[in-house]
Amino acid sequence: MKKMFSTLFIVLFAAGMSAQTENPRGIYKMMTLEGKNPPVNAPFDQYKVVTDEITLTLRVESDGNFSIGNNDGETLNYTGSEPRTENDHSTLVFDSNAKHFTLKWWSTESDNIYIPEGGWVTEYYESGKYSEYGRVIFKALLQGYRPDEENPMLGTWRQLGYMDELHNTQKAVASMEENYATSSCRGLFMSILPGHIVYYKVNNEGEFRVQGVAVNEISCPDKNTLKMGTVPCRVTWLDKGIIALEMKDGDRRTDYVIYSRVTSNASLLSF
Repeated sequence: MKKMFSTLFIVLFAAGMSAQTENPRGIYKMMTLEGKNPPVNAPFDQYKVVTDEITLTLRVESDGNFSIGNNDGETLNYTGSEPRTENDHSTLVFDSNAKHFTLKWWSTESDNIYIPEGGWVTEYYESGKYSEYGRVIFKALLQGYRPDEENPMLGTWRQLGYMDELHNTQKAVASMEENYATSSCRGLFMSILPGHIVYYKVNNEGEFRVQGVAVNEISCPDKNTLKMGTVPCRVTWLDKGIIALEMKDGDRRTDYVIYSRVTSNASLLSF
């Protein structure tokens, strides 16, 4: 997985290419869809992340929820625009380079307002295009965000566990880290960016998948406060790279979620 995203970074910053028969490589947003009807503006906020090893599909909902999976089952390479035979329903990739590509696939879906059952669907993709949520999600997953002196909360955090009270925290955190591999918190992350938080779960076992949600209207007035809209959340620093976020259940109970900072420079999707 690490090699896959190293390849992605290379192609993202490569010089633009003019040929239309190249393999698409990079991040592309679906701009237009043609199925049951003539071409329409993409009804989904959908992206293809294409590398030499795999193609991942990111679908973002209007409320910030998102999922990433290996929907295509293979990397997308140029094929040309025509099937090999009359009954060939293999996926087609054409009009493709670093800036755009066209994807044509045979649908067997039913009861979809846009997509036919037993017919071709054509999707048109362009690079460098993002919705607000899409841009934030890719920043969190591919670039991460490093802390700075003014705002040490910025960055990517791995969830370790929960505590009822902040007593014997050093021992408790050590135990959480020791048992992380079998913990129910394994794969849970939080990336704090200016104005946004992205919560997500990375599943590297079996079929690779990421599910999460991007939340806007986030601010960090000081290093001990994480504000979600107008609601403040108290942050307690247990160590330089360990924080406890306060969770209140009304006026009855206060618990704490424990996070450790992710310090690797690698893409979080490679962990």
